[in-house]
Amino acid sequence: MAEPINTAQLLELRELLGDEYENLIQTFVRESTTAMRAIQYAFEHSENSSAAPAIASLKGASINLGATDLAAYCQNLLLASKENRLQHSDVLLHATQEELQRVTHFLQHEIA
Repeated sequence: MAEPINTAQLLELRELLGDEYENLIQTFVRESTTAMRAIQYAFEHSENSSAAPAIASLKGASINLGATDLAAYCQNLLLASKENRLQHSDVLLHATQEELQRVTHFLQHEIA
């Protein structure tokens, strides 16, 4: 299975940020967990419009770190929320959660 992160992009970030690299990773892990909770809540309560900001935030952060698969899942969730069908996207939501776990695990190992 391919890495969940574009390692070349991550290396570039490490070189660019220096000492702040670890902080970036920790912030992503913390904020992505918060975003996923908001998305899950919106899913469970059929609140499509309230999910969009959390999905967009997770998508943007994923793109910045090179987590392209996670960003693609977020794009699909964003479309589902805009089309008022988030509550029917349980398979997509589950796939997004699993990919986020892969990304988080990879990043935490990266700074360990």
